[in-house]
Amino acid sequence: MKIALLSSLAAVLAACGPAAPRMALDHATPLLLAVRVEQRVELELVSHEVRDDGVLRALADDPTGLKLESSDSLEFVDERLALSNGRVATLVRTYARLEGAKHQSRLTLHGGVDVDDRIKSSPFAGASVRFERRGEELERSLVKQTASSGAERELALDGLEPDCDFAALLPAAPVEPSQRWRVHARELAPLLYPGGDLELAAAEDDQSARHSAAQLRRNLEGEIEVIFWGVRELSGARLGVFQLRGTARSHALTTPPGARSSSEQRHELVRELDGELLWQLDEGRAHAARLDARWNWTVVRVDAGDEGAAPRVVERRSLFTGQSLTRIEFAPLP
Repeated sequence: MKIALLSSLAAVLAACGPAAPRMALDHATPLLLAVRVEQRVELELVSHEVRDDGVLRALADDPTGLKLESSDSLEFVDERLALSNGRVATLVRTYARLEGAKHQSRLTLHGGVDVDDRIKSSPFAGASVRFERRGEELERSLVKQTASSGAERELALDGLEPDCDFAALLPAAPVEPSQRWRVHARELAPLLYPGGDLELAAAEDDQSARHSAAQLRRNLEGEIEVIFWGVRELSGARLGVFQLRGTARSHALTTPPGARSSSEQRHELVRELDGELLWQLDEGRAHAARLDARWNWTVVRVDAGDEGAAPRVVERRSLFTGQSLTRIEFAPLP
């Protein structure tokens, strides 16, 4: 049924424009854009077990049912100064708004609810960074610092990512409605991790959480199928409609906070993705994008005791499931 509906949609969209439009990042420069991002993640701990030297331990306090929620609201002001080879070559990005919140809740043994609410902030809020692409090399430099950022902030620029144009998802040649192709999962990083490592975190968060998040971002694997469904008319604008679907996998390995050097924490994250990209055909740029993701996130902590200790190895395995939604909108500025 869903395939039939999408095929019908393709036929309707095809009637709204040329059968094989050309799509490329080729807007005039300089171009000033407001990039607005809303991202929400909702997860629940569905299983948790502890093994002492491989033997399952009975738990007096079962933590399953723990709920984690995170919401981010971002706004970049992008000044695209030059394009080269179908990519933004020179960009000055101002981080106009970097805000977020975290909410954690779980039922207690006595029927109550433990709640932990945290506000997230970023030292880059208000800063401006210049990105210069020279071939495959990317140079980053601070243009404007904030009151909370000092000279040490320049060392953190390596985690910032300028890509937010989605040009890598476009076909290399004109395509017909219903035509499809595949790209690496890393090309969806602007939707999975908008802006890269913005250091958007709560003051109470530990460094281990940031390190694992950075590794999960860097270690993206998998393939994404891109399907062109045709051209949609919206308020006089011609928009190319692309569906994005596939599986993104990632992993991380860190040392838990306060743990011995013999302890480690492994993360395995699998996300089933379904999204949409709208492309401004007449202006040669992205109009909006959306990505829904279904999460399966396994966290395994292993603590090895000293020689002769009992138990010798303690393994804690937790599985979180849930979903996330990311929306990005682009609006030209005067």
